[in-house]
Amino acid sequence: MRFPRGTVMKLKMNIWGSAAAVLAVVLSAAAAHPASASAAAEPCAREIMPVLPDSTSTNVLSGDPGGRYQIGTSRDTDENDHNVLWQDGTARELRIPTGHGDASPQDVNRSGEIVALTSEGDDVQGWRYKNGQVTGLPSPESARSTEPTVINSGGEIAGTAFYAANAWDGYAVVWSADNAVRKLPRPDGFNEARVSDIDDDGTVVGYVTQWDYAKAEVLNERAVAWSADGSWRFLPGLVPDAHTQALTIRNGRVAGTEQGRDHAVAWDARSGEATELPARGRPVAINSGGSVALNPGYGDMVLLQQGVERPLPVDDPNMSGGSVFALTDADVVYGSDWVWDGDKQTSTQWPVRWRC
Repeated sequence: MRFPRGTVMKLKMNIWGSAAAVLAVVLSAAAAHPASASAAAEPCAREIMPVLPDSTSTNVLSGDPGGRYQIGTSRDTDENDHNVLWQDGTARELRIPTGHGDASPQDVNRSGEIVALTSEGDDVQGWRYKNGQVTGLPSPESARSTEPTVINSGGEIAGTAFYAANAWDGYAVVWSADNAVRKLPRPDGFNEARVSDIDDDGTVVGYVTQWDYAKAEVLNERAVAWSADGSWRFLPGLVPDAHTQALTIRNGRVAGTEQGRDHAVAWDARSGEATELPARGRPVAINSGGSVALNPGYGDMVLLQQGVERPLPVDDPNMSGGSVFALTDADVVYGSDWVWDGDKQTSTQWPVRWRC
């Protein structure tokens, strides 16, 4: 699953209110930039997933690569929000009691272990939910807040720790399966780091940024892979000095973006070698076979499968859009389909899986 971190908690908490705005952007982009010819491959089969009783809107936020578990949120007829866990295709309400209200789920692994967040103002707290038990994740020394957001099959959790107010001065951090926390080095010359994903071998990917805070301007940005031993390497762009972001990793294969390039980029996490992917959009997930799920850049959401763009269709191409959030090793994609009601000026979301 994966949006760039640092704003992901706010995005998920406000997803109902922002859906209409995002949908409008998606639809206008699609109209202005028709899908490329390579996107004419056979579309993946679209299926609506089960929802909770009385649900009026539901979305998927993440899922495990084995395909057994997915997590999301739902809104009922009384405008109450609920967390949702799908297990083997069946939806049930997910309660993660923390003493500070129910936590918002962020990611889930093959064992059904979940990393979740609570937020009170600038105070963001991470939690591990395992076998019905909720455990708070400790913060590194001197950190003001932490945002753990991804978990691998071994129970290692990765995220970002912030050492200044308003989620600034970020460092990549990792929590071991027994909740010991360690801070990863941030390369010299950069004042921010954000974590995007963690591989099963403990490799963490994300990006570091050099901000001019006074001008609110990004001066430099580089994709980074941190090895399990804490060492790191830049993942360079195809153009020297281009800004890059690493967004997802699986079995040492990384996918992300390069500034000024419509097509996505892939890297080998160990060598840093970069290649351009024959698909437009922002990579969300990559699987063990090398398939990549991408959210709209221009045109459809797609799964890049063996070099071919497989469209992920929505309910009504003229009045709906969607987002991808998870990909299994069997090339099943999970996400949400947004249907726009022009009369009410609102959108309704439904959880969707695409079998490719």
